[in-house]
Formats: sequence, structure tokens, C-alpha cells
Amino acid sequence: MPTKLVTIVDEQVVFFPTWGTLSKEELKRYDQDYWNVLEASTKTFVHGIYDYSGLNGLPPLRELTNLRVGKHPRVGWSVFTGVHNVLLKFFASVTVQFFGQRVRFVDTNADALKFLQSVDATLPDLSRFNLDAVTVETRAVHEKAS
Repeated sequence: MPTKLVTIVDEQVVFFPTWGTLSKEELKRYDQDYWNVLEASTKTFVHGIYDYSGLNGLPPLRELTNLRVGKHPRVGWSVFTGVHNVLLKFFASVTVQFFGQRVRFVDTNADALKFLQSVDATLPDLSRFNLDAVTVETRAVHEKAS
């Protein structure tokens, strides 16, 4: 599975290290996993950080616009990192904006944490998190299991 939901701050920040090509089945799993987090949260917003530095491709736009999670009222900021492919950036941007969500593209995972810290005063100190290490660990676990 080239994406995994990792909770960074309970009920407030989730992280999606993503690599390879995301299939329709994996997209459905992402949709359900994130929906479950949003439903269980008692907070106003749950923000998502998407590390797309290793992503090669997404399912068709039609599949992306069918996501249930995009319509959930608790979806906060969607912050994308490592998006260097212009086409991937376009699809990510169109999908998030289709749902009327807040979107931001930044260069690094550390920048994503700094951005969320600046826009949501209810978050604890995010500077202690190393999302790059989480990405490396998540991919290693996946490759070991494959």
C-alpha cells in the first residue's frame, strides 16, 4: 500500500506518507480510514499533511472527486509537501478545491508543520515531530511486509 494514515496529534493532525502509484482500491481505503478519524474526532478540524515526494501517480480525477472524506465538515487544512510534478500538483489542487477545502503547498514536511502551527492556535507544539523519519519508517515497514 503506497499510503498510510499516521496520527501525529490525536483528533487534530494526520499524516499521509505516499509513494508509488495510488490505485483506486488504495484511494478507497484512504477515504474510509480518514473518514473514521474525522468521525471520531471531537475537535473542530482535523488537518491532513500529504507527503507526495515519492508519489508517481494518482487514480483518475473522477475517482478523486468521489471521495466521501472531502465533504466531511471537520476536514481542516490539506497541506501537500514534495509535489514537484506539475500534473500531480494540478490534480491535488483541483480535487481539494472541488470540495471547497483549504489547501496549501509547501516544500518540506517541516514547513507543513510550521504552517499548521501558524494557522491553528489549538495545536500543541509541532516542532518536536520529524515527519521525514515517519515517512522512512512507514516505507521500510511496507517494503519488509511485501
